[in-house]
Amino acid sequence: MNKLRNLIESLGLNYKNQILFFILINVITIAVGIVAFIFFNNPVVISFVFVFLVLIDYVYLSRYKTLQKTKNLEVTSEFISLLPFFKTYIQNGFSVYQTFKNLIPFCNSDLQDRLILLIEMMDNDKTVTPFIEFARKFNSTLIEQLSLTIFQMIDEGNESAHFLQFEVVFSKLIDDEYKNELIKKSNSLGSMTSFPLIGSGLLIVMITFGILSVIGDMINGI
Repeated sequence: MNKLRNLIESLGLNYKNQILFFILINVITIAVGIVAFIFFNNPVVISFVFVFLVLIDYVYLSRYKTLQKTKNLEVTSEFISLLPFFKTYIQNGFSVYQTFKNLIPFCNSDLQDRLILLIEMMDNDKTVTPFIEFARKFNSTLIEQLSLTIFQMIDEGNESAHFLQFEVVFSKLIDDEYKNELIKKSNSLGSMTSFPLIGSGLLIVMITFGILSVIGDMINGI
């Protein structure tokens, strides 16, 4: 339960409100199931409501993982979009530390918090650890490589082979980001085409439920 709470709060959502809404959905679904059972007097109703309840609970709870993944992708995209500015600052003689501080005002809250934490860790730890911790949150091998390269640039700036390595990894990140955007566009179009199939499936379930209810009434009448 603590894991779920931490996940919900990490998304900036109110844990109590989310749980209360979850309970409300379950209570309403069960109440509707009881009323439907009394009205139709058919055991199939209970089975249908149970399956529906399990399905809606799964969708509701699993959406937090989806939201977390979406949020992380947004922060990653934002960080990549700031890299051209990072490169410009470095080329103009700014240190890595100064560059990160200058980028903070251009960030949204999530990335801003990560950069502030990175700078605070750099103040207290002059090793590579702050950069490893910073990169780990993105869950990206390329960003880990980029962070290590940036750390190696601290003393040498843009006058080293490490800056060339930074440009290589940066170009790779830009290419991957472009491909990911194309994939997201394609997936969103694909999900739109699935809506008619879902509607048809629900219609079939409703028709089947109606037929079973009629058959049940006929059997009870006999």
